[in-house]
Amino acid sequence: MGALRVEIIAACSPAVTDAVITGHNADAVGALLFPNIKGCKRLFKKNPPAETAELLRSPRVRNHVLERLRAHNARHPQSSTRIVRALLLADPPDLDANEITDKGYLNQRAILKNRAHVVRRLHQAKGDDPDVLFP
Repeated sequence: MGALRVEIIAACSPAVTDAVITGHNADAVGALLFPNIKGCKRLFKKNPPAETAELLRSPRVRNHVLERLRAHNARHPQSSTRIVRALLLADPPDLDANEITDKGYLNQRAILKNRAHVVRRLHQAKGDDPDVLFP
């Protein structure tokens, strides 16, 4: 899953700084996306939303990520590499919750455990959650 994570980050640039792949025991692959706030703001010619939640819900950011994920999926249609749903996270990785390693990398296992409710939300969404992206 490491290569897939790297591909998703590159595909969604500059809006995404890191990703956690989900769906290890589910019927589809998903992604929790950690946004690059400065990169998201660069998607606007002027006056980007000031609040993080508003920025991440903006059509400009969402459409950018959706387009990039759709392009990734077109290149990687296999069920193990195709991102079926994604969620931009407003909360950054939490150092105190061990979501970041001593070397500064994401601790994917800790993120999946600490944010299990978010992973459930992501994988249970059927188009009824306005924050979940369906590329």
